[in-house]
Amino acid sequence: MHPFLIITIICSFIFLLYYVLIYIRTKVPITITPKKYYKELFDNFEIKPGLVIYELGSGRGDFLFAVEKFKPKKIIGFELSFLHVLYSKIRAKLKKSKAKVFYKDFFKVDFSDVDIVYLFLVKPVVAKVWQKIKKEAKPGTIVIVLADKINGEKYFQKIPTRKNNVNTSYYRLYKV
Repeated sequence: MHPFLIITIICSFIFLLYYVLIYIRTKVPITITPKKYYKELFDNFEIKPGLVIYELGSGRGDFLFAVEKFKPKKIIGFELSFLHVLYSKIRAKLKKSKAKVFYKDFFKVDFSDVDIVYLFLVKPVVAKVWQKIKKEAKPGTIVIVLADKINGEKYFQKIPTRKNNVNTSYYRLYKV
């Protein structure tokens, strides 16, 4: 077997193992929001300058960098994939972005200063973090959830990710 093929197989196995271990630790698969979805959100929901915005499970930081155009006071992402945190930090440095990404469990984060929280996670984690946000965040904090509803809670706005597409998923916006 060719050495390059052996190296490719080994690297692929290590990469796959990394993602499996992240899933075992977090119980959340790594899923990335397509960048084109943000346009619908930003076209249908006004984000005012000077806000504190958190992304939970920030992955590559795409939301963090997309929301920066609204001139928030702080943009912070929390992620448990070391590779994604490293990638996001390098990307922020290259873009001269004020976005900060931390390798930290967001269940250990204080939500008292946040104005907007963005998350795209699995339903059980969404439900659990919603309870934490409700206890800690100030009244009026907005939680943007992609794809899932928070059971037993009423959202104040529902935005399709792809306009005029029957197979679209939705952003649901909730207020604390």
